[in-house]
Amino acid sequence: MDIADIFKHPAAVVSEAQRRFYFDQGYLAFPRLIDAAELAPLHAALDKVVDLARPLTRSTETFDLEPDHSAETPRLRRAAYLDDLDPAFWELCANSVIPDIAADLLGPNVRFREIMMNFKWAGGGAEVKWHQDL
Repeated sequence: MDIADIFKHPAAVVSEAQRRFYFDQGYLAFPRLIDAAELAPLHAALDKVVDLARPLTRSTETFDLEPDHSAETPRLRRAAYLDDLDPAFWELCANSVIPDIAADLLGPNVRFREIMMNFKWAGGGAEVKWHQDL
């Protein structure tokens, strides 16, 4: 869908000025989009995800582990398919403002693919190079 077609659909959340800025600059910032009360179950769910990876000795389709990962000191590079691991992640995607923002910027035909989390542990860790997800 091209920009002219996107602008034919009224925005639900994003202002027209924000839309123009996005198409001009390539980004928007939404400070505190998710408040502390909404973040609490996500933090708890992420702790569960890390606990699921503790016993692993090698990477899987879901968990990409750093070489020094152990049960005592878990070191994940990435966890994928979070919505399959805990319903709190699906709630974020299905019942928050995030899908509306995506539709405002990309057009109404957006669809969910997956949730992935990159980790950066204290004291170093694997670099996640700059990238753009489509």
